[in-house]
Amino acid sequence: ESGLDVASALEMAAQVVGNGYVARQLDRSRQLIQQGMDLVQSFDAAGIFP
Repeated sequence: ESGLDVASALEMAAQVVGNGYVARQLDRSRQLIQQGMDLVQSFDAAGIFP
């Protein structure tokens, strides 16, 4: 219960990850979550994990 929503956490992670590809995938995942997709589905759709 940190008070930080998932979309904000992904945005912050994308800014500090240090890898352009991963940052873009995290941003895509964030966009999908904002459209109503859950976290696991958004990671799968964005290709974050193989």
